[in-house]
Amino acid sequence: MSEYVNNELLNRTNILLPENTVRFEKRKSKPIGKLNTIFFLLLFAGTVIGAYYCVTHDRELYKELDFLFSSNIKHKLSQSLWQTFLSSYAGACVFVIATYFLGCSMWGMALLPLVTLFKGFGIGLTAAYLFTGYALNGAVYYIGVLLPGALLSAVALIILQSDAFRFCASMLRHIVYPDGKNRENLTDHFKKYTKRLVTALIITLVSSVADVGLTVIFGNVFNF
Repeated sequence: MSEYVNNELLNRTNILLPENTVRFEKRKSKPIGKLNTIFFLLLFAGTVIGAYYCVTHDRELYKELDFLFSSNIKHKLSQSLWQTFLSSYAGACVFVIATYFLGCSMWGMALLPLVTLFKGFGIGLTAAYLFTGYALNGAVYYIGVLLPGALLSAVALIILQSDAFRFCASMLRHIVYPDGKNRENLTDHFKKYTKRLVTALIITLVSSVADVGLTVIFGNVFNF
């Protein structure tokens, strides 16, 4: 009896609904990219390693960092805004360009994490040096002046590295399975990958503008 009723309901439903009825399904929200999370954790690990290296190293490292940091600050404040911007942008673009070219080769998959670790190492080393060497003055300078630009450049790097890793994997599949369909997908993927490079360079540009602006506005407030 129950089977008969169910069949009758289905038949009636099919009569009421036309054959070409479009059914809409609710899209599932995309989770946070696993690769972005992995590269973020690598960046954080590099930051911790850099901070630990600075804290546990001998005083000779502080002397070298103090000379480099003070010279860099004086150089930034004495040169033109255009020169300051170019030096800041060039330093940030080194990681982005290196990531892009590593992504264009299959063996780049093994070296991409090293770029992330090295970027984080520099962030942690600078933070630990200012926090331990100049106490509150250094902490405020780092958080208010250096950190915004460093975070933006790190975001640009992580975004590009995720696509670089995927493109490396696509090239590997292209060699293992060299069919026509895979070749077409690889070309499309390369176009998307290059567009992501442009996005990363724009974010890096914004980070350099923020770095220059904050340095010019607040650079003379701090004494190192």
